[in-house]
Amino acid sequence: MSCLLDGDRVRDLLRPRPGYSESERDDFYVTLGNLAAEIAQQGLIVLVPATASKRRYREHARCCAPEFVEVWLEVDAEECRKRDAKGLYARFARGEVQSLPGEDERYEPPESADVRAFGAEDENALELLVERLSS
Repeated sequence: MSCLLDGDRVRDLLRPRPGYSESERDDFYVTLGNLAAEIAQQGLIVLVPATASKRRYREHARCCAPEFVEVWLEVDAEECRKRDAKGLYARFARGEVQSLPGEDERYEPPESADVRAFGAEDENALELLVERLSS
């Protein structure tokens, strides 16, 4: 069995709702990592689609999770803007959103992701991920 912890959905559920300042992001990603680890301790596979723009966020999750697989979907900024399902890049361009990773906040790419996917349809990465999750 698996559980999906979407970063934005978790933000919507927490009260008070976490903000986007540096310290609020730091706290949020610690909370998200701890929550994922707690659910994983109960035997579920926990998928956490979240930007986690700083390496320290991902390293915290790696340290507290019973097993951890970091998947890096590597796409360029233009592709991120095209896929903008939540409208964040458009809102950033209009000045409605601040502190967006890849725009005014630096994204720290993984130094050694367990699975690295190039673009949206990387069959090799998908096979590797399924293999990792099956073992």
